[in-house]
Amino acid sequence: MFSRQAFIKWGAILILIAVTTVKVRAQDTLCLYYSNGEFRLSEVSKRSLDNFVFAHEIKAVDSIYLVGYADSTGQKKSNLKLSQRRANAVKKYLRTIFYSDSLTISVSARGEENKVVKKGVLSHRRVEIILFYPASTIKDKEFEETNTTFSDNTCYRMADSILDLCHLNYYSKGSRRYVRLELDASKYNPKLRCYSLSAKTKYPKLVKWEQETTGEFWWKRPRYVANIKAVDFDKYGIVTVHSGDTTGKECIVCSNESSDDWYISSKLNTDAFLMQNMQIRKTILPKKMEIIVPKEYVSIEKGYYLDSLTEYPLQWEYKRGRKCAPYYFAFVPMQLFHPESFSIYTYKQFCTEYVPRAHPVRIDTIPRRLGCPIQGGAPEYNFGVEIGYWNTTSDEGYFSGYGQFNAGKMELGLKAGITSKTSLMFQFLADYHVWAIAPFPERTVSGNVFNADDQRFLSLYIGTTAASFFKDIDPRIVQDFHVGISYWNKRYGSGADRFFIQSGLGFNYLKNDQPRFISTMVGVRFRI
Repeated sequence: MFSRQAFIKWGAILILIAVTTVKVRAQDTLCLYYSNGEFRLSEVSKRSLDNFVFAHEIKAVDSIYLVGYADSTGQKKSNLKLSQRRANAVKKYLRTIFYSDSLTISVSARGEENKVVKKGVLSHRRVEIILFYPASTIKDKEFEETNTTFSDNTCYRMADSILDLCHLNYYSKGSRRYVRLELDASKYNPKLRCYSLSAKTKYPKLVKWEQETTGEFWWKRPRYVANIKAVDFDKYGIVTVHSGDTTGKECIVCSNESSDDWYISSKLNTDAFLMQNMQIRKTILPKKMEIIVPKEYVSIEKGYYLDSLTEYPLQWEYKRGRKCAPYYFAFVPMQLFHPESFSIYTYKQFCTEYVPRAHPVRIDTIPRRLGCPIQGGAPEYNFGVEIGYWNTTSDEGYFSGYGQFNAGKMELGLKAGITSKTSLMFQFLADYHVWAIAPFPERTVSGNVFNADDQRFLSLYIGTTAASFFKDIDPRIVQDFHVGISYWNKRYGSGADRFFIQSGLGFNYLKNDQPRFISTMVGVRFRI
């Protein structure tokens, strides 16, 4: 017989499950498998996670549940810890994909408590990733398109020229799949009416384009977005009304005809959308062009090329130290880079009759700038870690975390860390940038908005640093007044973005016999 406490406990659990079931609904589940004793994510696992996440609508995800498992090899307690580390590693990587701090990612470690039917311990060593959506968002009503007037003799032509400019993304929502079309605002024509046709009845529905701000970092901008049911899109794509001669059936479908087959072929053409959202810069050594593109706009399975003959394929890759970054890198030899007609080619689906129009882009060179690039603009906060060397009354290196507030040319910051002599260190700094120059000419796609803060530049600044060192043998309270030079590398969302050296006159307020000293500080900052 159940005791009263047990009855209350199980009753509460059932109620909780019921409430949770009403509020959220689980979507797809992905399983990542591991080698014996391994908990780190391999490159294959990271790409599987990327493909899994971007196949769903990221903004609508309510929560993520991660469950780590291990096999029965070794001690049970050690396996429980191993399953916890596996799940934590996945959570850390997912945080680089989901930028919202409000998203709940729950972790559970099950150790050897496996309930799998598959034979073999490989299936036991795994992490399950389960996505949840609010039940209120899983409604077809969100994606209803306005019906247009239906006529028995209406014919439609596939809108290849519009699809050619769009980025397509398939995603799941509930039990249905949809296609999300993103179109650059400069390519949108409000007078052009597009339709999607029902896969079963060919009933036309007006495609609703809505303006949204999509993307992150440099590719964050307003775009026009439309959502269409995948089953309809896969059969007819998007179409426009065709009122001319209907003798060519390859790209035309009429509502009063039973034949509705499209003749689709895969053709090589420029990826106009990708090129409008890439960054490009010249490396110093060796001399070649570096291309940076958002992960969400690249399909690794597809081929990308620098020419229409597919002789020069592009290899997208991670950069050392930036494997979790939301973008890929590729390098182009200088002899293949032509600023006036640069193109990235990939295969797209078109009607047989349609002749794809190439969309080469012109690469503009941003001239060297004299004057402080950080002046003006909205105030911002930066956080990260800093590694450096500072001689006060004794030479020592340090490692610290920092938080910084920038307002125009002024910087205020706090640091807390530990020195190489195991002293606790706390710093306050105030710097004013008086002059700057961008020594390297930057490049950008013609027509794109270029943010001056993205340039690499050198700045000259003056300021003061006050610090306290806590140690029983040698406690210190010091302050210096310095002049410094910084090299800024603010091209990406995170990473090593600042190198600096500064020197000046320092004061040790707790040492009366030698209160003054020459202060020198050298360091590098890694922005988070």
